Amino acid sequence: MTLSGLILRIPEADELVGELRRRLDPVAGRGVPAHVTVLFPFVPPVGINAEVRERVAEIAGAVPSFDYRFSRIGWFGETVIFLEPDDPRPFVELTQRLWDGFPAYPPYGGRFDTVHPHLTIGDDQPLEQLKAAEHSLAGFDPIVGTATRLTLMAQNDDRQWNQAGDWPLSG
Repeated sequence: MTLSGLILRIPEADELVGELRRRLDPVAGRGVPAHVTVLFPFVPPVGINAEVRERVAEIAGAVPSFDYRFSRIGWFGETVIFLEPDDPRPFVELTQRLWDGFPAYPPYGGRFDTVHPHLTIGDDQPLEQLKAAEHSLAGFDPIVGTATRLTLMAQNDDRQWNQAGDWPLSG
């Protein structure tokens, strides 16, 4: 079965963490840009029809665009290093609205009690490589930008990811 997910692209992060992501985040090499996951897993690609697309467009269009700033590094255990948004609320609110609109698709399949927005730098790589990435980022200038579009990414049978949709946030 192939997968899909809804993300907010964070293109301003590419200069800082693009190379690290290519080495340390397996999905980066398969076509997933720097992003914050909004809802994953989402409707399987074969089920993404006009009705699903219209509902996503409706939800995205009801959410105001918002500014973001990433100035902190965080960890999930010793296996995932990430950039953390200074204000996670707008990301969490967008996730909640999409989940309300698609209740069969809880964030991360319902594995976690809370939504913790983040931009993954490295995942499931040797700890020394992840720590070296953290060290290389010491004192980085914050990443700032504005979330204006929601992007649907879909995985194909070769496990590559491609953009399958894109909707503007309001404002």
